[in-house]
Amino acid sequence: MKALTSNSNFAVIGYSIVLCLILYSVIVARISSASTPSTPSPLLAQQRSKFIQDKWKAAVWKHQHNDYATAIKLYVEIAEEAPRLTQAFTNAAALLIHTGKEEDAEQLLRRALKHNPSDYMANLNLAIVLSESADHQILDEAIKCAKQATETRPNSQAAFHVLANVYQSLGIAHLAESAMRTARNIKIERRNIILPRVFPEKNSGYVSYEVTRKI
Repeated sequence: MKALTSNSNFAVIGYSIVLCLILYSVIVARISSASTPSTPSPLLAQQRSKFIQDKWKAAVWKHQHNDYATAIKLYVEIAEEAPRLTQAFTNAAALLIHTGKEEDAEQLLRRALKHNPSDYMANLNLAIVLSESADHQILDEAIKCAKQATETRPNSQAAFHVLANVYQSLGIAHLAESAMRTARNIKIERRNIILPRVFPEKNSGYVSYEVTRKI
């Protein structure tokens, strides 16, 4: 009788241990799934990409047909959805500059540079916005942005023109002359670019807009 009771106790203890192990496994699985970011399915990623592409096409169409308010709204929506697509920031900023809202443009350009510090359009356009200031500290930042634009695109006549203008504003004549000389030596097809113009981006299915001033 005692042996039977003892065996029953062992069976209960064993069953309890099994239940504890199962419960522990469930808890661990739930913790792991909560701490691991979910990966979207290829179908969801494809749908999201198509949504952005469609909105991009609509924004560019509005942009090209001078409906700037709607284009800016669409570009900003795209930027919020896909912040690494910095062309959305720079396109919206280009139109804001074109409509005289340079402070709003500056904010968008700075957001673009947070995601891609070497972005050519963002650096060039921010340099243009900052070059309007009389504050030497702000002009120093304009030089930094213009230099980054020339490093990203060494054949950018626009970037060297902006750099020359900022040096001229700071009274650094020899550097202004050097930058202007470099700009003149760059052979490009487009001259006297007036904002905004369409510039197709290489290695991209999108269209970017470059803001420059007539020199």
